[in-house]
Amino acid sequence: MKPAPLTQKHKKALSATTKRMYEYLLQGNSLTALDGVQLFGCLCTTQRLGELRRIYGVPIYGDYFFTSNGKRLKRYYLDADYIKQHQNSKNRPWDTSQNTNPANDQ
Repeated sequence: MKPAPLTQKHKKALSATTKRMYEYLLQGNSLTALDGVQLFGCLCTTQRLGELRRIYGVPIYGDYFFTSNGKRLKRYYLDADYIKQHQNSKNRPWDTSQNTNPANDQ
C-alpha cells in the first residue's frame, strides 16, 4: 500500500529537536543515536533524522562503526558538498516557501 502524500500540515510539524539536530549536522558533525540522547535528550534520533530525509529530502548518510568494546553503532552525517552549499544560507528545508523537494509534490 502506498503511503498518503505529504501535505503542508506535515511539513510544519517539524520539532525544535529535529531542527537542532539538522543545525548540528550542518556544522560538519556526525551524530549517533547515543549522541542524540546525550546532546538533545531525544530517544528516537533515527526517527527525527528520517523525517528530515523523507519530508525535506535532506541527504543524510550513515556508516556503521564499532566502539572500543565491540558494539556496532551507526553514525549519521551530511555530505561535505551539501554542507558547503547550505551552511551559510539562511534558508532551511522547513521554510515552506523555499522547499522544492519534487518527491513531496505528488
